[in-house]
Amino acid sequence: MRKVIYIPALILIVLPILSILYKIYFARLSFIPVSLDDIWNIEILISPKQESKYIQLNFPILKNSEDLEVIQSNFDNRSMNLDLERKSYGNLAKWEAENDEGETYDVLQQKPIIYNAKIKLLEIEYPVIEKDNSLNYSAKINKYLSLSQYTKEELLEANRLIKALSFDEKDKTDKSKDIYYFINEEILNTLKSLPLQESMLLSRGSNYNKSRIYTLLSRLAGVPTRTIMGLYLDPNQTEDVEDKFKIQYWNEVYLNNRWFPVLSTTEYFGTKPSNFISLYKNADRISSSFEDVNANFSYRIYAKQVQANSYNFKEYAKEVKESGSFINLISLYGLPINQQSLYRMILLLPLGGLMLSVFRNIIGIPTFGIFTPILLTLFFFESGLIFGLIFFTLIVAFGFFERYILDKLYLLAVPRMSIILTLTILSLVLFSTFTNNFQLLSGIGVNLFPIVITTVFIERFSVMLIEEGSLNTIIAVSGTLFVSIITFGLFLIPNLSIVFFTHPELLLLIVGLLLILGDYKGYRLSELIRFNDLVKV
Repeated sequence: MRKVIYIPALILIVLPILSILYKIYFARLSFIPVSLDDIWNIEILISPKQESKYIQLNFPILKNSEDLEVIQSNFDNRSMNLDLERKSYGNLAKWEAENDEGETYDVLQQKPIIYNAKIKLLEIEYPVIEKDNSLNYSAKINKYLSLSQYTKEELLEANRLIKALSFDEKDKTDKSKDIYYFINEEILNTLKSLPLQESMLLSRGSNYNKSRIYTLLSRLAGVPTRTIMGLYLDPNQTEDVEDKFKIQYWNEVYLNNRWFPVLSTTEYFGTKPSNFISLYKNADRISSSFEDVNANFSYRIYAKQVQANSYNFKEYAKEVKESGSFINLISLYGLPINQQSLYRMILLLPLGGLMLSVFRNIIGIPTFGIFTPILLTLFFFESGLIFGLIFFTLIVAFGFFERYILDKLYLLAVPRMSIILTLTILSLVLFSTFTNNFQLLSGIGVNLFPIVITTVFIERFSVMLIEEGSLNTIIAVSGTLFVSIITFGLFLIPNLSIVFFTHPELLLLIVGLLLILGDYKGYRLSELIRFNDLVKV
């Protein structure tokens, strides 16, 4: 390799590496502004179980709260029959069905109500719980001291337990802890829910029973408490469980002017893992119907964890701005948001040029033109790979049609290109209409850029057919398609566009590698295979 090529190439390769090392170790910036978030897909199926002339179902659905963010949610086509009650402590969906003909409502013929949601789990940092000697609460909080929903027998048994705990002069924080330790250690876990009084008498009960006992005892002790109905999203849950995730219950106590979680079954006081998410924070209103085996509906929950990368561009831009003038000079995070999304794609084009150089000059794969594979890769990005491949095949067939029809008319170049443009747009319209009417390739989209690419492609394709013949043209088209698909797969690598956007100096590294490739004068891999017999001689 010549020194006039080797030295500049080495400098161009080393400079961006040094720049990135400086950002990471001296400016204390992250390599890319990425944080790995827990994203879950939730599906809830609600089905009537009893035949009746009239059925009413009330069930909670997910709501934005401090422990989760609902990214998207929707019902099936029954949403027109649903009313949604929105409260600060949860969203309650209400569905009613009545047979107008007076006959029994046939539940077997009814599909379940399906609720789908994508959620993001949020970490909550709870402070250390200080001693609390509060005397008065607002009306909003005071309702969580109410005992009106409990029977006389339940209250008598609960008061017996309170006396046994011997609170004396303890503050509300210590009382809450004593009740937590009592339930955690003295109430045995069972799978089956029991009546509340029986659960206290037998010192055993389900997750639901223990939460209700905690609510009752805490309210008797003067601590505002509520029962939480929620889910424990276990990422290690096996796939073959029929009801993948069952409803869980825990509590929240109001101490020092904020709510703190209490999970007596799983031994958390004042904090909780992020994968315990709340469905309804006033479960005393509705929870009994979910625990009753004779309830008139079934409530099944399915969940699947999805790992998704989310980028905090705004925070990273602040870090870059505070780090120093050198980094600010080459950072793209100061650009407007709409320009940033454009540059994330543009910065990958030189990488496509590097890939093309490797395939053409090192491997020896013939391609259709110099930059056509890169443009075709962008076509796949804009329209989707499946749509792009199908339409690319149609364009090749259309090229043969244009070759034998338009060439016989001996048209000038500009009218000829205009006809090709018009026919390309017509082909896109017909193809898109066909796929939409027959619900094929849903979600595809086409904009102006692919139209320009395909128009230019057809013209160059027809010229090559004339100059080099059908066989060489098909070989070149096949090579172009192969290189485009490989490059498209490279562009799909997670975080690749973010790496180049965060460190645009990496383009210098690509220039250095291209200098080395450009100075290569040796045999191509395809030539070594082609002339293998001569090499042996």
